[in-house]
Amino acid sequence: MNWFRNLNATPRLMSSFGVLLVLTLGISYLAISNLSKANDRVDSLYHVDMVGATRANDMTIDITTIRGDDLNAMFHASDAAVVASSEKDVTRMMGELHDNLDGADKLFVTKKGMEQLALIRKALPDYERAQGELFRALKAKDIAGADAALATAVQYRTIILGASHVARTLKNDHAEEEFQANTQAYLTARTLMLSAAAVSLLLGVILSIVIARGFSVPLGQA
Repeated sequence: MNWFRNLNATPRLMSSFGVLLVLTLGISYLAISNLSKANDRVDSLYHVDMVGATRANDMTIDITTIRGDDLNAMFHASDAAVVASSEKDVTRMMGELHDNLDGADKLFVTKKGMEQLALIRKALPDYERAQGELFRALKAKDIAGADAALATAVQYRTIILGASHVARTLKNDHAEEEFQANTQAYLTARTLMLSAAAVSLLLGVILSIVIARGFSVPLGQA
């Protein structure tokens, strides 16, 4: 009877369901993989790029604050208390500058980024020496010596500010690239998931109809 012969098609139809399941799992795996990569990019975006940019920005703030203390001390050169207070603030900000530079060392891994940090490290000792000479001259009431020390400090300050600005820009640019890549990964994952759902639904309906007819038509004829 045809009905019994049609039963032989059932394993093939069930195998089709198996293929459909494997196809769905494969597409889902690709989607989950893209989402995982997107999550890694978000983690890198925050813990590396954003924190690195913040460190570079903090170094700029430190240098700018030191500059303000220098000018304040120069303006009140005759007031020993103001000079001492400014020197104390400069010492504190120098400590913060070193902390931010040490923190940035762990976050800048590209060649260009490390080059900028190397420029800062190279200029920093000379900058600190110029700062020390500035306040020694101010405490000795040596205005000419203070002016010379301040001019030297400005030279190294310019190098540090330029390098920190470039470092911050590099991190911001990399963060933007990671954000764009993350957005693309999300869109790809969403497309894959929707495709998997659509293909599964369509093939599932088709196979269900075929299997149902494979039983119902022969039974009706019998």
